[in-house]
Amino acid sequence: MSLADRSRSRCWAAARYNDFRTRWVQEDTSTSHTGHEQTSALMTNPCMYNIRMFLAEAVASSEVEGPYRPHDKQAMLILIRQTVESEYNWALAEAGATGAGWTDVLIEKAGTLEAKNLNGKDQEFRDAFESAMQGRCGIVVYREPIPAGDA
Repeated sequence: MSLADRSRSRCWAAARYNDFRTRWVQEDTSTSHTGHEQTSALMTNPCMYNIRMFLAEAVASSEVEGPYRPHDKQAMLILIRQTVESEYNWALAEAGATGAGWTDVLIEKAGTLEAKNLNGKDQEFRDAFESAMQGRCGIVVYREPIPAGDA
């Protein structure tokens, strides 16, 4: 099963759960001692999380895994999981990169990545997406370092 199929399956399962929960709560409303009807809070969105993608550049330290030379500046995409309604968490994205050994992290912009946009992406990108889906930080580093004059 592809990553996009698993994501759709998760959303479908969440939607089915929300359908059941909505019907159950609607049938099981009660009246409080004040006479007001009470219901549990319902989840309104079948997918509870988005994957946020941050375009950044950072300097590799000796702790960074992979073929990156220490002190080279690299462009990267940082992927993190956030709840659907939340604002972009720039600090969490920066913390994910610094936790992986990157220093001087500068985030330029952010967006939301949908699983359907993974088609045709390489394995490194799909692995980073999966890592973010599991609540960790996923990082895709561009292959070539940023030239010193462009920093």
